[in-house]
Amino acid sequence: MLYFIIFMLLSGIILNALSEKYAFKNVTFKREISKKIIEIGEELEIKISVSNKKLLPITFLQIIQNLPQNSNLKEKHINIDNEKSWREITTSVLPYQRVNRVYKDSYDKRGVVNLRDVTLKIGDLLGLKVFTKNIDFFQQIVVLPKTIDIQETIVPYGDYYGEISVKRWIIDDPVLIVGIKEYTGFEPQKDIHWPLSLKHGSLMVKKYDYTTDNKVMIILNIETDKPFHTNIDAEKIEKAISIVRAVAEELEKTGIPYGLLSNTFLIFNGESKSIIKSGWGGNHLISLLEALGRMNYGIECGFEETLKKMLSDRTNVGTYILVTPKVLKEYISDINKLKKQCERLVLISLDDTNLQLLDNDILTFVERGEDKLWI
Repeated sequence: MLYFIIFMLLSGIILNALSEKYAFKNVTFKREISKKIIEIGEELEIKISVSNKKLLPITFLQIIQNLPQNSNLKEKHINIDNEKSWREITTSVLPYQRVNRVYKDSYDKRGVVNLRDVTLKIGDLLGLKVFTKNIDFFQQIVVLPKTIDIQETIVPYGDYYGEISVKRWIIDDPVLIVGIKEYTGFEPQKDIHWPLSLKHGSLMVKKYDYTTDNKVMIILNIETDKPFHTNIDAEKIEKAISIVRAVAEELEKTGIPYGLLSNTFLIFNGESKSIIKSGWGGNHLISLLEALGRMNYGIECGFEETLKKMLSDRTNVGTYILVTPKVLKEYISDINKLKKQCERLVLISLDDTNLQLLDNDILTFVERGEDKLWI
């Protein structure tokens, strides 16, 4: 009996020493995400797995994951301290066994959610010591901009009235004539209104509610003041990004090719660039929306510099749609020049400042609620 006890003690000591030496030997961690691109508030499943591929059991295993700041995860395993939160799971793993845990999470802000900083803690067989290993298991989730109803978000500014239709910003309908305008040399000669041209003493052309060239470039500005790093208006920037999404989705429905230019860096199909060339189709839309989701407030250049790029560009674009938190005085000259270079220029501003300085031919919209001049 004594020998048996001694044997058991020695065996325990040896096994405990082995469990210490090989605590993380053949132990693997894996995390799987059900969706990599989600909407604000949309739930996704996160599955974590720990495999123990050795003869020794793991009697104590603790998995600690730091949670993103905008995580909506609420359960008993969550700990919060100094505005940081983390999730702890404690379990044990038999030899050659894998344990899985699945939980759901959602995020309440647009942007990139980075998942990393996983810590594994393993105890020895006797519970005397705990060994720690940090794992940088980097993964990303992109939360798309908030969806909006463009009809409920913007209203016409100045002399433009009626239904807000993105399609009617782009496509000509010879039946739908909303007025006349002075001939600039870009319009087809068939659109010249000869009787009114004689009356006014200069060439006048029919003004349609649609435009003839179906290629569109959306230009997004995220600058809200000068210098650009001061007075960042995050609320208006987020609204502008959501408007770009709504416009792109409308263009996608109509089959009109569209691209995106911005004065911040865009991550498109894994590459950093300032312009997304015109395209169409489900993959193009998803990639563009992902670029909007990844967008931050870092500005590459002032918006007037972005406009100058378009002025020097020889790409055949019929319609430009400018979306901006506000129109600074520095933009006015280049916006007016851009209008003279294209068939149609649509401007959506979330502030009515300086809009009276723009050419009358620019189709201008403002945020609903800014009801000073357009009721």
